[in-house]
Amino acid sequence: MLVAEFRSWLAVDRGLSRETVRCYGTQAGKFLAGLPEPLDVAVLQLDSGQITMFMVDYCRGYDPASAKAMVTALRALLRFLHVSGRILVPLVGTVPGVAGWRLASLPRGLDAAVVARLLAGCDRATAVGRRDRAILTVLARLGLRGAEVAALELTDIDWRGGEITVRGKANRIDRLPLPVDVGELEI
Repeated sequence: MLVAEFRSWLAVDRGLSRETVRCYGTQAGKFLAGLPEPLDVAVLQLDSGQITMFMVDYCRGYDPASAKAMVTALRALLRFLHVSGRILVPLVGTVPGVAGWRLASLPRGLDAAVVARLLAGCDRATAVGRRDRAILTVLARLGLRGAEVAALELTDIDWRGGEITVRGKANRIDRLPLPVDVGELEI
C-alpha cells in the first residue's frame, strides 16, 4: 500500500518516467520490507541510525552502481514520507552517499586521429571557427575540463611568459605552460 502511494506520488507529483517510478518503487520496497510491523509506527519512528545501518548492510551485497541507485530511491522515499506527514523530521540528508571510485572509470583520451579530425572541422576563415579550434586545442593539449576552458579570459594567457592561468575546482588556480601549438593559434 505504502509503495503504491509512493509510486503514485513519483508519477503524479514529481513527474518521473514509468521506468524510474518502477525502479524507485522496487528499491523502496526493499527498504520498507526490513522495517517491523506495524509499518506506519516503524516509519514514524525512523531515525538516521536505522537508515545508515540499512545502507551499510545493503552495500555489502551490491556493486557501487546498484548502491547509488538505492541511495537515490531511498532519498526520494524519505522525501515522500516527510511531505506526506508520515515522518516528522526530514531524513533525506541522513542517507549516506556511496563512493564508487575506480581507475577503470576514468575517461580515456581521444585518439590523435580523432583530435586531428575535430580540429580540421573548424573553419579557420571565421572568428567562430578560430575560437572553436582554440578551445578544442586547449582541451586536447592541456587536458582541461570544459568549465575551466569556459572560465578562461584573455588576461589569463601570458603570451610572453608562455603560461596560462586556469581556475579549477575548489577555487584552485594553476599556472600551466602554454604549449607552442596553442600559443601559435591565430585567433
